Amino acid sequence: MNIKPILVLALVMAMMAMAGCQTPGQSAPPQAAEPGNTPVAPASPTREETALLQEIARSAQAGKVINCDFAVKSTTFDDIEKTWGEPAQLQYVGAAKGTYATYADRKIVFGFNKGMQVFEVRTSAGEVQKLASGDVKEVLGEPVMFRTLGSQQMFGYQAGDYRLEFVFNPPADGRSEPAVDHINVFYPAGTVNMMADDPGRQW
Repeated sequence: MNIKPILVLALVMAMMAMAGCQTPGQSAPPQAAEPGNTPVAPASPTREETALLQEIARSAQAGKVINCDFAVKSTTFDDIEKTWGEPAQLQYVGAAKGTYATYADRKIVFGFNKGMQVFEVRTSAGEVQKLASGDVKEVLGEPVMFRTLGSQQMFGYQAGDYRLEFVFNPPADGRSEPAVDHINVFYPAGTVNMMADDPGRQW
């Protein structure tokens, strides 16, 4: 009896069985994540952003915003008009306890009370709008006040007798964090009306 063909056949069948042997459900090894799909952590503030935020904080201690020499508390709106002329817009805002004067070309807004005392100054300068919420918290720390204003957010910090407020728009243009829309320096006592028993604007 010739067993050679039988051995060859057995060997072929064994090889075929081994080639087809794979654990059911076995999948290909996991692939590395696509670079574009990996969430990117917000970058730390640059040296320029850090210096800008420190300047904003120093100015707020003096009742001012950057790029403006008029301070809340010690300035009347008459002083401003004498120097800058008439504003582009004047609007009384009851909820804010005063009248707001907009100097659009300077990106500055002043709020003043019935006695013409300036109690708020606001800037939407281009350099402040480049700041993100993470930059502000990293340089100035956690805010003492956080508030949601519709789609916007506000951080508040105490700055001596004044408040420094950052108002943020929702993330846009591919940014992962809210970006500054404007900053305010606010003098709360300037909104108090003792005659009407009005305590003024609070946190």
